[in-house]
Amino acid sequence: MADDGRTTMPSEAELQAAIDALKKSKPELGVPRVCAMLRESNPTWQLGEKRVRKFMSTMGLIQTDPSSANTTGKAAETVPKSFLAPGDFVRTVGKGQVEVKYINGTKGKGVFAVGDFAEKTQVFEETPFAWYPRWDTVSNTYHTKGNDECQLCARTIHRSGYSARDLLRPVKCNRCSAWFCSNVCRKEADARFHQIECARSNPHFAPLAQACLEWSWGAPMAAARAIERVLLEFEQSAERGKLAWESIKA
Repeated sequence: MADDGRTTMPSEAELQAAIDALKKSKPELGVPRVCAMLRESNPTWQLGEKRVRKFMSTMGLIQTDPSSANTTGKAAETVPKSFLAPGDFVRTVGKGQVEVKYINGTKGKGVFAVGDFAEKTQVFEETPFAWYPRWDTVSNTYHTKGNDECQLCARTIHRSGYSARDLLRPVKCNRCSAWFCSNVCRKEADARFHQIECARSNPHFAPLAQACLEWSWGAPMAAARAIERVLLEFEQSAERGKLAWESIKA
């Protein structure tokens, strides 16, 4: 510390290095706390919270720009909020092995064990709300190259070597080349999304799949499948549609 009490303005390189080191050791810190700890560890620095926020935003350490605010003057939220939806529960193997609990708005929710398990015990299973398969199995005519996952539940399937005792009987869409692990999943997929994605039933979907394949970008397809489910659930009933929408919001 300088004896004369003078302060200095840290250079961009110095400030960036200090912020980076601090966030690596304490990633949970927000802007005000980062600024306070930098001042504490560098008492000769002349440092304002606005400058720290600007650097953290540039470094990708916060999700919103400090200048963005809503009409009430409150800063924009930097984390998504979560809550339990009415249908947000898993189908457990046995009773009372796991439970879904809400933690808080920032951390969201999670699946918690309510007791000890023996090794290799299957704890729970659930059907994904919406998912999209590997890109090496996708084409603009839907899935023609591999198709080793059920398009509804993501269970690995093999279309040969089945015996009479096998519980799963993979079936193919009767219109296109999509496969499912069972007739139950095929029918449920039709009700949730597949009637929109099916290359034979809806050729207008193919350009989106082809564009995303060329971009190697799966996010639009997963988002589309989630929207498809909400739309088709509303066609089944208003109650099912509202439940699907609550699941997405959660």
